[in-house]
Amino acid sequence: MDSDESTESRGLHMLIMEDDENDVLLLKRAFKKLNFEYPMYRVRDGEEGIDYLRGQGRFSNREEFPYPSVILMDLKMPKKSGFEVLKWIKEHPFCKMTPVIVFSSSAQDDDIKRAYELGAGSYFLKPHDFTELLELLTLFRHYWSKAKKPPIAPC
Repeated sequence: MDSDESTESRGLHMLIMEDDENDVLLLKRAFKKLNFEYPMYRVRDGEEGIDYLRGQGRFSNREEFPYPSVILMDLKMPKKSGFEVLKWIKEHPFCKMTPVIVFSSSAQDDDIKRAYELGAGSYFLKPHDFTELLELLTLFRHYWSKAKKPPIAPC
């Protein structure tokens, strides 16, 4: 962790909602290269994502699966889409304070508009180039090291 990062950023717990193994491997590789030291948890579909947020099923142990302080989410996932997860989050008063960053391959205006309408805090297109991904994640890291985060209140 860089010395310019606040103590507050060390409490960051990131939930990654992504079904594509290649995208997950690329993210992990980029996070490792950037020396991200934040705990990251991953779910493979929207249904699993909601279970994680609720702390249900295999995610019931909050010591092992802490409530996330930020969510990095794909839109096109099986079982429940990112849109359905965003809608669910918006309908739950404590969850809707959790910052959600959409990380999608879709550049369609309707998808972008709908994600923001459902409460996404940011919308980024997945870069096609590893260098571009590193640049984006570096910006993300610096932003989250400085941003004030809402109190974590599990759903």
